Amino acid sequence: MAEVLLPKQADIQRRILKERLRLVYEQTPRSIPLTLVAVTVMAFLGSRNIPPWAVALWWLGMAGLAMLRYGAVRSFRRTRGNDESQRYWSRISFYIVLAAGVGWGLGSVLLAYEATIEYQLLLLMILAGIAGGALPFLSVHLPSFIGFVLAITVPNVTWLLWQGGRIEVISGMLLTVYMAALLYNAHRVSTLMNETLNLRFQNEAMAQSLMHEKDELQELNRELERLSHIDGLTQLANRRYFDARFQEQWQRGIREQASIAVLMLDIDEFKKYNDAYGHTAGDTCLQRVANAINVTLMRPSDLAARYGGEEFVVLLANTRMDGAINVADEILRRVRDLNISHETSSVADTVTISIGVSAVVPDRDIPRAYLIEAADLALYKSKHAGRNRITTQSIDEQSYPRLLGTDDAC
Repeated sequence: MAEVLLPKQADIQRRILKERLRLVYEQTPRSIPLTLVAVTVMAFLGSRNIPPWAVALWWLGMAGLAMLRYGAVRSFRRTRGNDESQRYWSRISFYIVLAAGVGWGLGSVLLAYEATIEYQLLLLMILAGIAGGALPFLSVHLPSFIGFVLAITVPNVTWLLWQGGRIEVISGMLLTVYMAALLYNAHRVSTLMNETLNLRFQNEAMAQSLMHEKDELQELNRELERLSHIDGLTQLANRRYFDARFQEQWQRGIREQASIAVLMLDIDEFKKYNDAYGHTAGDTCLQRVANAINVTLMRPSDLAARYGGEEFVVLLANTRMDGAINVADEILRRVRDLNISHETSSVADTVTISIGVSAVVPDRDIPRAYLIEAADLALYKSKHAGRNRITTQSIDEQSYPRLLGTDDAC
């Protein structure tokens, strides 16, 4: 029963065949000049025993085969030995090499016809050298080498045995043993190459698998890290991530002496909204307001976060008070344009927000919490001034600790 290959094993076998074919076709151009030299030498030696036209015909045939092999190499390179054509190029290699072996085998018999025993032995030595020289070139594709060796051996051994002389018979036996040894060595080389390529491609497949798993793990870690920074309901940054980014921007502002602005935002009378419409509608309201805040921010350095409950905070790096007020105006407008019904509100018949704005150039002598407190105080003032508005608060005007008595129900 044939061995059933797993998909990965089958893929490795295809890659091994592709690599073998690449090697045999890439090495072919190196052997062609040697082939032409050997053909020319043998034709010169054989011209003394047989008609010149027969020698010329054989030489042209062998040279034509060499050029055919070169043409096959160029065609193989154009197709790059893709997977769909592997069987085709394997057959082409076998047939061309087999034809070359037949040319050497029959040509040597032709050249040895009516020649002296010394000349016949010289031809056998040349053939042995040609077969031995083909071992490193063709053993990578074992069928081609087997066909080449048998095509050389069978006609010559048959010719030697047919002559029946003692030297001829011994020469035929020696040639048979030598070619058998070449085939054995070619089989060992082929097996070793197969094992080496198999191990190589298995290692590559394992490395690719590990890299893929590493990429997936890194992507998972990035996603987990992102989720650890995100508020699950609104998809804005959470309080912890805001605190970390605020600290980074504060330190950067100290180094660059660039102003930082903070906006504190709160949905007006959100408790009444939840009581009137339910918590599911309240969650949807939070999500829509959060999206309106987030789409207003245009710069990568800007950050919107859920600060807690229905309260949000916006961090604007390298922004002065006037720029922060422009952003707050746009957010206020976008929330109004949502037109979310809020019939129980004392402010308007739709959902509105109140915003507190503060900005400062960071300084090592100013605790960064002061900026948050100033924006929060400004929000408190917006609430007590009637809501649905923007109020600013500079740190210079702020008394610390912050004003007590803020109405948390606002």
